[in-house]
Amino acid sequence: MVLSPVSLIAIAVMLAAVAVGWSRRFLAVGALAVANIVVLILSSLGPQIAGSNLSVIQAELGLWSPNLVHEPGLGLLQLFSSMFVHAGFFHLLGNLIILLAFALPFEERIGHRRFLLVYIVAGLIGSLVQVGVS
Repeated sequence: MVLSPVSLIAIAVMLAAVAVGWSRRFLAVGALAVANIVVLILSSLGPQIAGSNLSVIQAELGLWSPNLVHEPGLGLLQLFSSMFVHAGFFHLLGNLIILLAFALPFEERIGHRRFLLVYIVAGLIGSLVQVGVS
């Protein structure tokens, strides 16, 4: 499993968002929103897969179920990274509206660390459900 430099940068952004949200230097919702936007920008402006509409980030970090069997390391990474990879601007916009409308008050109510745990666990469960459906 060798990832492209742009995918490694995207992973660093994802992990930084979780770390910043955990440390409470910034609202966790805000850190996650910024990370999602940065990953979309990297995906949009970064290299594309020749002959397809996929960016390298979408191909390497988006959830692809067979990787859990054929490349388990990559598959496990994709269970997490797919929470930050979006198909386009309107997909991201819809998710950000929901994140800001519902997650912000939820974070204020339960705290930033609990919110991050709920967010990550829910994202992993969502990824596993997607794997089960596909």
